[in-house]
Amino acid sequence: MVAVLATANLFVPDLGLGWYADPTLIALGVAAILAFAAWLRTSGYLGTPHVLIGFTALAFVPGVLSAGANPYAQSKVLGLVGSFVMMLVVVQLLARERPRRHFVVALAILGIGVALFLSRYGETVTFLGRTSVAGLNPIGLGRMAALGALLASLAAMRTVGVRRLALVAVAIGAGVMAASTGSRGPVAAAALAAVLVALLVKREGSRILRILGVLLAGGLGLYLVAGLGLDDPGGIGRLLSGDSSGRNRLWADSMAVAFQHPAGIGFGNLYEHIALTPTMATTGDSQYTHNIFIETLVEGGVIALLGLVVLLVASYRSLRSDSTSPLGASILAVWFFALINANVSSDLVGNRLVWIMIGAGLALKLRDSQEARSALAVVTPWRRGRGAYLARGDATDSRARVRSADPE
Repeated sequence: MVAVLATANLFVPDLGLGWYADPTLIALGVAAILAFAAWLRTSGYLGTPHVLIGFTALAFVPGVLSAGANPYAQSKVLGLVGSFVMMLVVVQLLARERPRRHFVVALAILGIGVALFLSRYGETVTFLGRTSVAGLNPIGLGRMAALGALLASLAAMRTVGVRRLALVAVAIGAGVMAASTGSRGPVAAAALAAVLVALLVKREGSRILRILGVLLAGGLGLYLVAGLGLDDPGGIGRLLSGDSSGRNRLWADSMAVAFQHPAGIGFGNLYEHIALTPTMATTGDSQYTHNIFIETLVEGGVIALLGLVVLLVASYRSLRSDSTSPLGASILAVWFFALINANVSSDLVGNRLVWIMIGAGLALKLRDSQEARSALAVVTPWRRGRGAYLARGDATDSRARVRSADPE
């Protein structure tokens, strides 16, 4: 359920059945019910993750209050509210190992499934040479296929023999289909995430094998990004040409606006403060920086950016400390993958996977605080009666011992 919530906006087409049939709302509703039940089982415990999310939400309030009146701004505000709700839901649902394992497996299945669907039903007419299905955005499909390639490659590192060869073949196939969408970001993000995890995570095994794995992942990623579509000026080969689809100019203009408005211009108001190119003008008021940090700074202000950074740092530290296990390493890789993509494409709401992965990291912090709280409740006595103490689980009445020690 959490995996669908994290990625439905990337590959599920609009069925035109209304909001009540929206897969995101359905997944969020079911997940919220399960999360609320899990929270009740902890006697309504509120820990550090809840406080961090709450303070960051407050930091976003000024940008929300000054949001534009256009449709994009209004939908963005609703999406941000949903993003914070998603984080709270994930914090409760992914605090245990079994749900986290199911989450990673589901992400891999969805990613590989999208890659297979692209290979079978993909067409290149709608988006001028970029592979798509049913008119869906190639960027979202590319992210899903690249995510499947990333998780398959990580799984291959933990297996041997025929299973490893099969997983390597799946990873390469999914990577090729991701590259065929013409989106450079997802493939590069997957390769970079694999490299970062290989360098950061210390495991037993041959150092030479790890180095070779890093070189293979980096080399394969560079080949898929730069080696395909070089004859298409609008395709994936633009990586080496220095063309960033106008990102450099957009980021420079947005930073200039941010310096002029340190408190933020309000979510969804960017189109009023920058010069629109002819291409940008075709999307009207739906303008954003394609960078989660710059977008938060320019629209939400410095305080909102600080809140986002605090969430990212807290989640990363928890995931990093848990990355010694294969499952923890996979989740950390997805965290890197989501964050890298969020700095080159889409907006705060569209990069839903980032919010989900922040919640996954904070879930570990919640787990640790709950375990510490339980241990403290067992070993730490509390005051009971006049100067007496009774430890939880201790059937001896301390008050009787105190009375016996009093002089008569």
